[in-house]
Amino acid sequence: MKKETPEILREIYTTNFINRYSRKKLNSVQTVSSHTHFVSILVDIIGNLENIRREKKDLPRIDMLCALRKAVWHDIGEIYTSDIPEPIKERMGDMVESIERECVEEELLKKIDKSIQDRTKEAILECKVGLEGKLVDLCDLTERLLYIYYEKRTGNTLLMGAFDRTLTKIDELDYEDEFPECKRLLRFLEREIRKND
Repeated sequence: MKKETPEILREIYTTNFINRYSRKKLNSVQTVSSHTHFVSILVDIIGNLENIRREKKDLPRIDMLCALRKAVWHDIGEIYTSDIPEPIKERMGDMVESIERECVEEELLKKIDKSIQDRTKEAILECKVGLEGKLVDLCDLTERLLYIYYEKRTGNTLLMGAFDRTLTKIDELDYEDEFPECKRLLRFLEREIRKND
């Protein structure tokens, strides 16, 4: 174990204190860590259901270990940038991703033991690449809709702009149909959130 390991663990642990949607009044606070945890659960559940379906149809299987590693690390760059509101991220283009990537490569990865550095680097920097990355991307958006759904159920309608942006992102994906289990959950959440609008 590298001597920097305790330091890197302290840095990673800060995801417990970085709030998402920090510019909005919320009924329940969500941290980057709790978001990541639930994205990972969704990846596990939906990925396994998809693999059962894929086996029956003789389609390529999802590498669940790879998918879960990508899910666990997918927002780690936010220990450097914090959670930046979506409208600002959109206006900044690739700049936020570029800054997070640079910080991860220059700060975080150097503190990780060399024996696992390559695997960790791939999980972080390619978290939305390949079949497993597509699943992580969809589960990330699905978790966002779940959070909005529960906020709306408790009377908070301040996240409807985030709801609309999330649906736009989902509609822009060209691989939603590759994951029918996820698509079913996404469309259920969309209908539920639209109720009483």
